Amino acid sequence: MKLPVRITTLHLSRKSVYLLVLAAALVGAGGYSYVQQGQAIDNAVTVQATVDSAQVERLDAGRGIDYEPEIEYTYDY
Repeated sequence: MKLPVRITTLHLSRKSVYLLVLAAALVGAGGYSYVQQGQAIDNAVTVQATVDSAQVERLDAGRGIDYEPEIEYTYDY
């Protein structure tokens, strides 16, 4: 496929065209998801929650010490 761009012409294979279309679709889907998540955050509702239990587990990992918090809570909406 030949695509004229200003003073030059790009010669694209069929595979390149498919990859460009796929990349554009992925970028579009990512942008759509980003906008949807932003709207969900803007429309968030504050609720009261009760912490039922909270604990922190210490994990001795090979690269150091990790901590894994576990919190259980309930809320009504």
